Amino acid sequence: MNKKGFSLIEVLITISIAAVIASFSFPFYSAWQNSSSINNYKAQLIEILELAKLRSEAGLNNVSHGVYFDVLEDDADSFILFQGESYALRESQYDREFEMPGNIILSTNLLGDEMVFEKYTGSPGSTGVINLKEEVSSENHEILINQIGVVFYN
Repeated sequence: MNKKGFSLIEVLITISIAAVIASFSFPFYSAWQNSSSINNYKAQLIEILELAKLRSEAGLNNVSHGVYFDVLEDDADSFILFQGESYALRESQYDREFEMPGNIILSTNLLGDEMVFEKYTGSPGSTGVINLKEEVSSENHEILINQIGVVFYN
């Protein structure tokens, strides 16, 4: 007798093998996704810091520009691109806010949690470190700003 097709046992074995492979690959995919997320936000933050510096060097609207880090205890952190001598004295209609996802913790040792670049020179008002930490994997990234306003990261 000529049989064509698969038996029920062959189909069940194939499905079982696929399920085992999927169960082993899920943790790797999850870790990759968390790592990718923190790397994307790190790149975005570096881009915004460099944009603030460039706007200050260009003297856009004849004021300094900076980034404020809104670090909250029980809510998602964010950073805000602003124009003005400080976040408190900014022109709020020009603010651009960037929210971080809840699984990424933002912290900084910058004075007043802000980085302001001087008009025309682009020199930073202070130096310091900005930390991004992913909660689940505890992956930690540092962004450093030196005395001439160069942004370094690891």
